[in-house]
Amino acid sequence: EGIDGIQKMSKSLGNYIGITEPPNTMFGKIMSISDELMWRYYELLSNRPLDEILKMQEKVKKGELHPKEAKKQLAIEIVARFHGQKAAEEAANEFERVFKYKKLPKDIEEVTVYWPEEKIWLPKLLQLAGFTESTSSAKRLIQQGGVRINGERIKSAETTISTGNVYIIQVGKIRYKKIKLKEK
Repeated sequence: EGIDGIQKMSKSLGNYIGITEPPNTMFGKIMSISDELMWRYYELLSNRPLDEILKMQEKVKKGELHPKEAKKQLAIEIVARFHGQKAAEEAANEFERVFKYKKLPKDIEEVTVYWPEEKIWLPKLLQLAGFTESTSSAKRLIQQGGVRINGERIKSAETTISTGNVYIIQVGKIRYKKIKLKEK
């Protein structure tokens, strides 16, 4: 199951967790899964014994353990498996800094996109910048309210962006890129 809890895990659908992804990305994607799906991920991906997972589930039901804390423990465990404990803890701290304190991530990827005209259609920019594999999936993300430019939610898939500027683009809750948009 993908991180949306509905469709299969798929890169083209953007609902996957790649084992070679950076720790912060991996951590953020795990934190974005639903509370219900978290338990399935625990059963399939955690090294914890099933009885320990069931006890955690019971604590969450009783209000003794917040689901976010249980998810954080899962994210740390999975990220540590692929990147080491230190990287997992740093990813947890960065996640809190970005989502609790509303700061921009420290390690925003910078991408330069060249376009031959003064303006570019936003779905095309999202595709060229590597956010999506197609303009149709970019349009869906925009229509679902999942795209922000410089902190402002974009509501129309027909939006165009001017070249010659730098933009911080956020797709979903965890994917940010600093886009330098230059005219060819």
